[in-house]
Amino acid sequence: IMKKLIALALCLIMILSAFAGCATSEDGKEEKEEDPGAYIRMYITEPIYNFDPALAYGNEAALRIVSLLYDNLFVIGENGKPTKSLVKDYDIDKKTNSITLTLRSDTYWSDGSAISANDVFFAWERLLDSTKSFEAASLLYNVKNAKAAKEGDVSIEDVGIQLLNETQLMIELNEGASVDEFLINLSSYALAPLRSDIIRRAEKE
Repeated sequence: IMKKLIALALCLIMILSAFAGCATSEDGKEEKEEDPGAYIRMYITEPIYNFDPALAYGNEAALRIVSLLYDNLFVIGENGKPTKSLVKDYDIDKKTNSITLTLRSDTYWSDGSAISANDVFFAWERLLDSTKSFEAASLLYNVKNAKAAKEGDVSIEDVGIQLLNETQLMIELNEGASVDEFLINLSSYALAPLRSDIIRRAEKE
């Protein structure tokens, strides 16, 4: 008897599952419900007024959203060390204490335009603009003249960030600055590339 009851229960489960994804329209025909897609549950502890990654620095709630919208240059791996993300490769010159970053060429913005080294260059220069207040600018203070530029003591052109081409940047660090520490800083979303045309349009509104 027990085996028959189990078999009957399994049959009922299979029958019910066959109708679970169906709905009935007004004319009596069965219609399949559309898949609503995946849900991402997030707990936001404070209001979010801006999705600018530079402004999300230090705001845990905003970073939860920003992490879904932007990719960063490096990510911190399970071993606690920076792992390449948007960066395809990097070369360290110990003699000059500089780093050359090469970005991946297969990453794009939502409108299909390629993410370029110029997007990184713009985002970093924006942080170091002495007329703007960005707490995240301190992440770049290992770069030659970056802190002085932020304080308005030197021109932004004097900062040790050089745009080489569409996919490469060369960064000259301060004497004695830690390359490893700088690479860890590059895992921050605050240093993610930004589109200059979109940012400038948003600042005018």
